[in-house]
Amino acid sequence: MYNEFSPATPLTVGVAFNTCTVERQGRNIGLALWDLGGQERFRFIQGIYCEKTQAAFVFFDMSNIGSVGQVPDWVNMLRQFNDPNIPLVLVGTKMDLVQDQDLEGIHALANQLVKDYGFYCYAPTSAKLKINVDEIIYYMIDLLMYYDYYYKT
Repeated sequence: MYNEFSPATPLTVGVAFNTCTVERQGRNIGLALWDLGGQERFRFIQGIYCEKTQAAFVFFDMSNIGSVGQVPDWVNMLRQFNDPNIPLVLVGTKMDLVQDQDLEGIHALANQLVKDYGFYCYAPTSAKLKINVDEIIYYMIDLLMYYDYYYKT
């Protein structure tokens, strides 16, 4: 949100909300971003925040491959409360914490999830190293602009 990395960023407890404006394709685009905490104890409230979502990033922690197990739950929840064709992008986080020899296996697993769950794409990211962070946001904005133009007009 603020183009800075903080190693002491606290875990999202429940839900966090942020807004920003991004210039893209000659337009100012207003984004409303909801960060839903990934812990199971918050699932009872998350569906409310998924309603009428126009698109979503589904994140998993590349340094904790077990977090991939929650991906189907997020996809199902997002599709339950929205158009089943909602644009979804799979994002692997904390790439800087993964050993190079493990990346190939993680990428293969992520690409299989893309196929199995109909994600538009997969992007490995590192907020610390600023790898693919802006790019994936711009990708989603472009996707939404395309989706809005071709499917909602």
